[in-house]
Amino acid sequence: MKQLEVLHRPVAKLVISEQISVCFEDIPGFAHWREMRLIRRRSKHDLLFYIREDGGSELALRIMAEHSYDYYCSCFHFQKQINRQLKNDDSIVSDDGYELRYGVCGKSQVVYFLMCWQHDRCFNEIVHNLSFHDKIRPAAAAAAHLKAVEKIVPREGLVRFSDSDEDKWFKHIDKRYKIVRSHLKYYNRDIAAFSHFEQYYQTNKHLLSGRSLAVCYKSFCPGSWYYQTDGTVRVPLITEWVRGDSWYSLNRLFTDIHTSSEDLAVLLVDSYFDFDPPEEFFVCCVIYSMLQLLEELVCQLQSGNTEAQPLLRRIRAIDRMFGRFTVMVPKWYKKIELASLFDS
Repeated sequence: MKQLEVLHRPVAKLVISEQISVCFEDIPGFAHWREMRLIRRRSKHDLLFYIREDGGSELALRIMAEHSYDYYCSCFHFQKQINRQLKNDDSIVSDDGYELRYGVCGKSQVVYFLMCWQHDRCFNEIVHNLSFHDKIRPAAAAAAHLKAVEKIVPREGLVRFSDSDEDKWFKHIDKRYKIVRSHLKYYNRDIAAFSHFEQYYQTNKHLLSGRSLAVCYKSFCPGSWYYQTDGTVRVPLITEWVRGDSWYSLNRLFTDIHTSSEDLAVLLVDSYFDFDPPEEFFVCCVIYSMLQLLEELVCQLQSGNTEAQPLLRRIRAIDRMFGRFTVMVPKWYKKIELASLFDS
């Protein structure tokens, strides 16, 4: 991450748009800030600042205004639970005991998250240069985050699937599948990979019934992880999440994660499942991955964008991974022998 070279004095107010402004003075501790730098702007209403306080303490301040207060309040409670789960995990970098803070500023238009500043380097930028053994700790750290997030207990009042309706998740996925199929037919798109997937889906969709439901990361991939100086990775705040199958967090396994590093994909799966992943995991996960890609393709067609080759290449790549959807486990996955992790 290229940081600004010029040091900045803290400002009391920042105008984000005509409708939204941020009053930093509303944040407890503002009087002790001595340096403030804009590090990253993910979107118009999602900004990350570096803060240095009296005495040299370094903090990260994230300002967000894309969702409602209640949504971000849930994010805060989710992240607190994740942090508690990870507190004693050796694969996770320490936060030096600084408690995550959360609140509103700017007449409740904007929320802030204040946390300990940590090394900030996109993992996707360096994973290609790491050896197999250097990918073990990042994979273990990422898996620890997945295990922590699936143990989240949602706050009362959070809109979620009823625990008594085990088929609701299946119905949700099946509805998405039927919408995609209908749109591809409407746009007269005859995609061989989709034809292979159709038969695979019909044969295996029963595996989606009765899946345990949990809070899941919406986009869990190396492009959103940050590499730490001790060789682990840090996963940002859970500010984008969905409620669904506990395996849904890995819906990008066959696209973003495998594309970044095949070794990382294998290590992540084995770390998450303690070196014994079930076949049905790969089936459910590839259904989620294909649906996501096909939905993106439909959106492009609806917007009149006819240049769909990048998406089609990703769809065809998954088709090849599963032997034109004739196998349950992708061709690249080979279970790691535990002893090999400790070979010199």
